[in-house]
Amino acid sequence: MRFKLSKQGLVRFSVFSLICSVFLFPFGSFSIFKKIIFLLSITTLSSIFYYTSVRINKSSIYVFLTLCAIFSIALLNTYSNTHLDGGGHILFSSVISGIILVVFTSLAVRNKLISLLNILTYFVIAISIFCVIKVALIVSLFLDIPLVVSLLQFDTSKHSSIGVNGIYRLVFLNDFYVPLAFILVGSVTNSSKIKLCLRALMLIVVLLTLTRYIWLIFVLILIIRLKPRDLLLFFMFLVTVPFVLDLMLNTTFIDSILMRFGGAEGNLSTGEKVRQVPILISEFLNYPYFGKGLGTYVEHYIRAENLKYGYEVYYLSLLLNLGLVLFSILFFLLLLLIVKCAFEVGALFFSYLLCLLLYLGNGFLNPTVLSSSSILFYYLIFLSFLYLSKAQSKKVT
Repeated sequence: MRFKLSKQGLVRFSVFSLICSVFLFPFGSFSIFKKIIFLLSITTLSSIFYYTSVRINKSSIYVFLTLCAIFSIALLNTYSNTHLDGGGHILFSSVISGIILVVFTSLAVRNKLISLLNILTYFVIAISIFCVIKVALIVSLFLDIPLVVSLLQFDTSKHSSIGVNGIYRLVFLNDFYVPLAFILVGSVTNSSKIKLCLRALMLIVVLLTLTRYIWLIFVLILIIRLKPRDLLLFFMFLVTVPFVLDLMLNTTFIDSILMRFGGAEGNLSTGEKVRQVPILISEFLNYPYFGKGLGTYVEHYIRAENLKYGYEVYYLSLLLNLGLVLFSILFFLLLLLIVKCAFEVGALFFSYLLCLLLYLGNGFLNPTVLSSSSILFYYLIFLSFLYLSKAQSKKVT
């Protein structure tokens, strides 16, 4: 992969830097480094766009301003009504950063300064490096390397074992993005060896998450995109590995899976989400129209001190933050964008819609549906199916 010192080369390098800064590192780490990359890349792209006189769609400007207005009003609501702020300014900066990332990436694509294949390749590279980093962390913890344990401030009491002694369940936001990268590997490289290595790495990472929704996304996306023969081989591998681990290494990997999917641990997680529903609805009814404010929370029910607004049933938390008026505007605006994108992907309309809804459905189970990386990721889902649709059309013709 080379970047020539030209207008297109600078655009590609800037977009590559942005995508890597968002998807390469585990969620929340290297924040200062990410901000520096963000500012330098956006400044570079702004200069190029200005001197290139790029075409900007007026409707895109209105959408951008409307989204900024929604979250600005919600943040002002937090401060003006002196509600307790559980991180509203952090959520605001994350959302606005994600919107800016989409706007600049979209401008580069629409004005043909970068190809769809380039962007998808950068995404696969970033997720692949993330997978390497995550596996390295798991191995380091298994070997009990003091430097890694101290850097991570790892506490074994807060992480469940996967059933293999010394290997713990680590789940990051980027784990949710691995299934799409797994599918895109076949589009960004022609080397069968590279495909095999990257997909094996990503499969290991997904398997070790022991997260039900990540597994559901992974399986359904594979059913949508993989050929029947490849799908059969994948499921044979998926079923065989746990039994091999348990029989040959005397582990309890299968028991850990059953605990997560239907045992005490899984039921506890599900029960906590069910418990949140009436609590959040009751609090929302106290601030029904314009919400309690961005980043606010229920004072008598806090799930995490470092992310007080981060309830698992996040859509209800967002409804509490924005209120019915702002939430409805946001919902209908996003609905229009989804429909517009779905029609652009042509023959893969239903595949794109199903994939997007799968990821958006995560907002009923995890507080990860609204962040700079997730907003950019939703746009990358559209670009992925747009590219696959065009590739499919070329094969037909």
